Amino acid sequence: MQIREFRYLVSKPQATLPVAGTVYNVDYDLGKDGIVGIKTGSMPQSGGDFVFASNQYLKWKHILILGALLGEYGERPLMDALKSTIKIINQVKNNIHLSQLFKKDQKIGYVKFEWLKPIPLITGSSFYTITWPGINYNIKFEKNPIMLPIKKGSIIGYIDVYNKFFTKKIPVRIAGMVKKPTLIERLKSILRI
Repeated sequence: MQIREFRYLVSKPQATLPVAGTVYNVDYDLGKDGIVGIKTGSMPQSGGDFVFASNQYLKWKHILILGALLGEYGERPLMDALKSTIKIINQVKNNIHLSQLFKKDQKIGYVKFEWLKPIPLITGSSFYTITWPGINYNIKFEKNPIMLPIKKGSIIGYIDVYNKFFTKKIPVRIAGMVKKPTLIERLKSILRI
């Protein structure tokens, strides 16, 4: 479905092909529930089969549901496969969500310097992703080397959000300015040790 010509071909009710001439698409679900293809099949040995693609939207995010229904038997195996595909797509749509894992400027922690009160750390951007029951995410923080002074809003590291489907880096900013410590502040911090 990433190939433009393929997408175009499987979305048409008929196509004219070299040698074969006009070929008709028996995907009667084409256009229903966002279905934009892909291929039907039916044989006594394999039953009714349908490899499908369906364009859907979660709020503003476009998603493409891809699936394969194989081995639908009965009096009308191909029609049953097409009917069952609509049920599958609706079940998938009801179980996926666009979720905000991080909101821009969300406070996620603090950084502490001996001579200052704790300074909040905030996310530098929002992060939305598609979620469904059972999906897990790993989260870790990677800090950049810290060199003083630090300007307010500087990126001091990244939150890595990842699983087997994707990896995303979210910048982490410091919400305040950090000056170099004065001599007295350095001495106080040494004496506390």
